[in-house]
Amino acid sequence: MVGFVELSRRLSAIKSKLQTNHLWQRMVKHTVAVTIAVTIVVIPAVSRRYGPANYLAAMTAVFCHCAQRFGQMAQALIFTLIGTLMGVGWSTLGMYLSSLVFASNEPAAYTIRAIFLIVVAIVHGYVRSQSPRLFVLVWLFLLTSFTTLVGTAHHVTVSTVTNLLYPIVTTMGVLLIVNVTVFPEFSGKFLADTTIQTLSQTQTTLKAATEWFMEPKKAGEQANKVSTAGSARSAKATSQESRLAALTAAKGKLRAKLSSCKSALRECMFEIEFAVVPSRNLKPISSTAMAGLVRNVNTLISACESKFVLMAAADTKAADEGHGSDSDYSEDGMLSPDYQGSEREENAQGSRRPSRRSELPMSTRTSLEERLEHVKPQREIASGNPAVLETLLARVREPVTDLLSQVDAAILLVVSCLAYCYDIEKLPAGVVAPKGIRIEELDIRVDTFATAVAYYDRCFQGSLSSVAAAEAAQEEVSPSCGLVTPASSEQLLTLVRR
Repeated sequence: MVGFVELSRRLSAIKSKLQTNHLWQRMVKHTVAVTIAVTIVVIPAVSRRYGPANYLAAMTAVFCHCAQRFGQMAQALIFTLIGTLMGVGWSTLGMYLSSLVFASNEPAAYTIRAIFLIVVAIVHGYVRSQSPRLFVLVWLFLLTSFTTLVGTAHHVTVSTVTNLLYPIVTTMGVLLIVNVTVFPEFSGKFLADTTIQTLSQTQTTLKAATEWFMEPKKAGEQANKVSTAGSARSAKATSQESRLAALTAAKGKLRAKLSSCKSALRECMFEIEFAVVPSRNLKPISSTAMAGLVRNVNTLISACESKFVLMAAADTKAADEGHGSDSDYSEDGMLSPDYQGSEREENAQGSRRPSRRSELPMSTRTSLEERLEHVKPQREIASGNPAVLETLLARVREPVTDLLSQVDAAILLVVSCLAYCYDIEKLPAGVVAPKGIRIEELDIRVDTFATAVAYYDRCFQGSLSSVAAAEAAQEEVSPSCGLVTPASSEQLLTLVRR
């Protein structure tokens, strides 16, 4: 009974592996293609016609295997053909030059062949190390040149060329037929699917980063941190820190997704397709716009990291000062008016107090704090004012939230259009593949999004202007704070717009 359970578990694991990335289908295609190619070249009549280099058929079937998307295989076949023609031409030239002196000086003839072969080896090694993508090209260049130059023929004949071309070209035809008839996979559909997955992940990350950045500070949090600062440093990472750590890790994932989109777009350059919307039309989305979107989301995550360091530095400073003088705090745990006045005087004089965060022993820092220690220059963190930042975020929180919901709807619209145009069945969770799309509905949604962006601009600029005017009138913020100056306001406006 135990053996049966173990066997069932292993079979289930194998089944899940075979279903990943169409593995079993690709195994079937590769097996069929290699079997057909080898069967053709071992037929006696074909073998006599093709010559002694029949092994090139099997090698071509392996290096240009059809167990991949059509664009990838087409690229490999093009490189194979170019490398074969280069090898045939180069080896034929070497054979011709050696044949001119073969009758009078046989060692000199073989020396000429050796020189040609050394050049091929040098080119193969250099190109393969500099551009691994051209491996198939230089490998066929080396293989065909070696086959001819070390052969027993003394002169160039028609069979010298046909012995190389026939098995390779035959196998290329077999690979093309099997790839498009047995479980076909096209790069255009893969590009659309990759673009959809990247858009979905970027949308999730954008929403999480925006919510983290705009999250208000809970009342009484400062007082609690002041009283429990010593124990908080040694405790595990809080929920907020864990979310920020996940956002920091999402940077690399987004870059990897963007790289996948660009790779899929390069595959489509080698694909001949018949589609309502060709793959090249996805370039503005999957390459240009996607790169800008990922870059802006990563910028927003960097802003979240800066906010975390700014708030933590302020909390550490308040905790250290709180232990030295409890009279600096009022009953509600906030700074007393007298202490706030002295802080304003210090800011007005341009004083800079070094951050004590960097003085903490390494053993008292969390892993997230260690990673974010140098996220921004300490001078910028020391000159920041968390109170002003909280005021700004409180004013712009509502327009940002409204715009974020419109961005989600816009991304969902793009995903639905891509899924419909390229027949994508597997969509992100919660997205239903559309059965049809009305042009009128697209126009309405585009106009709605444009209106939301315009309304957001008005509300956001008005909110920042009111905050700047109020702070300037109360003279509560000096130029050294660096958060309500016109340049910084524009940077914050640009950041949230993105």
